[in-house]
Amino acid sequence: MEAFLDSSRGSFYNRIEVERLAHKHSRKDWCLIFFVLILLFFKSTQSVWSQESNLKLRVVAEQANIRLDPDIASIIIRQLSRGAVLESTGKEGEWYAVEFTPKEGITVSGYVHESLVVVIEPLPVKKETPQKIQEEGKPKKEVTVETLDQDKPQISLPPEIEATIPQEKTPRRFHFTLFTGGNYSFGGDLNKGSLGLVDFYSSVLGISGKGAVKPVHYGFSFGGEFSISLTSRLSLAIAIESFQGEKESLSDFSQVMQAHTLKTRPKLSAVPAGISVSYVFIPSLYIKGGFSYYFAECSYFYQIQEDEQLQEWMGEASARGLGLQGAMGFTRSIGPRLGLVVELAGHYAKINGFQGKDTFRSSSGQTLIEKGTLYLIQAEVSEQQSYPLLFIRASKPREAGVIDAREAQIDFSGFSLKIGLRFHI
Repeated sequence: MEAFLDSSRGSFYNRIEVERLAHKHSRKDWCLIFFVLILLFFKSTQSVWSQESNLKLRVVAEQANIRLDPDIASIIIRQLSRGAVLESTGKEGEWYAVEFTPKEGITVSGYVHESLVVVIEPLPVKKETPQKIQEEGKPKKEVTVETLDQDKPQISLPPEIEATIPQEKTPRRFHFTLFTGGNYSFGGDLNKGSLGLVDFYSSVLGISGKGAVKPVHYGFSFGGEFSISLTSRLSLAIAIESFQGEKESLSDFSQVMQAHTLKTRPKLSAVPAGISVSYVFIPSLYIKGGFSYYFAECSYFYQIQEDEQLQEWMGEASARGLGLQGAMGFTRSIGPRLGLVVELAGHYAKINGFQGKDTFRSSSGQTLIEKGTLYLIQAEVSEQQSYPLLFIRASKPREAGVIDAREAQIDFSGFSLKIGLRFHI
């Protein structure tokens, strides 16, 4: 029995020693495998890192946008069609930094999204010596790894696969623009009434007045615009602005023994609220067109002074109406979320149906207020001469000396030059 126990104990200890030695060798093997994997990881990382800064890319999308900065909101500096070849100088996130030389001969640098291109020339693979591969139960076979041809693209995609490559997505980004500038409007019957009144008094008095009559045309404008990008080229915008203009003139009809002056001051203002569609036809340049609804106002002020006697007419009227607008603009990025906008716009808006009130005052203390419609009256001086006058009347004028009267039409059509800052939200 003791001999059996001794022999059993000895075999048990022998098994433990064998397992200990096997475990020791197993740990060494795993450490060696882990070390090899780390070396392979760093080797592959180094290879990928070096390739990203020395690659040739080919455009596989129908059209690729080259942007100034690695941002979908950055301005487009160039557009390339399918098949164009670029050189990559690095990568930032999902954007390749690229350079290319167009026909003009000037090298252009920018960023292109990785979804629009494929790598066609990775770093060349060094030629390896033939390796003899011995498979169990099979004869030896030699395999040769050839060097990549540097003159031909190494990665080619069938048309059906290229068609499935995702295009650069343009999210619906919002923009808000604040602008200011100058405005020119024709004025229409508002200026006709001021000029006609001076000519009327000149004809009645038989004296040419001294001092040029100045119509109102120029004004100051400011406003804001909210837009949303529908595609990389198309945007929808809602804008509201305000502009006004005013001009005062003094005509002197004084004689040797009599002082006689006539002062006129026409004024127009409007707040158009519009909706428009803009299209970027080349990088940084766009055109747009749309409709506007005008909240329009106009006023006149006439003052006649003859020696000590003074008479004044002051009228204010307002109306609403539709108009058209169109513009051409230039944009330039001055920051990740900020851009500069310069825009030349044209607008068409002839509005009538003005309603308001006229206030007459004299130096004798007389005051008369008349509410009604703004009319352009053709006042007759003789059978051969008549002049346009602008007044607010309760009803259409039909008294003696009036040969024609119609509702006045104020012309807000004209041009404007605006400059502003665009914020990308």
